[in-house]
Amino acid sequence: MFDLVTQVRFCPQWHVLTRSVTGTIDRPFLLGDEFTEFIRTTDGTLELAWRGAEY
Repeated sequence: MFDLVTQVRFCPQWHVLTRSVTGTIDRPFLLGDEFTEFIRTTDGTLELAWRGAEY
């Protein structure tokens, strides 16, 4: 379970709206890590930029 919530690469497997992710996705994220999530919406694909600010 720890890997699922700390490694962004698993988002498309457990979050139904997430189409894909890019950036720091191959290990548990750390402070300052950035990734981009592409999600499905009724209007098309939405791009969300994320940065690890605290944990």
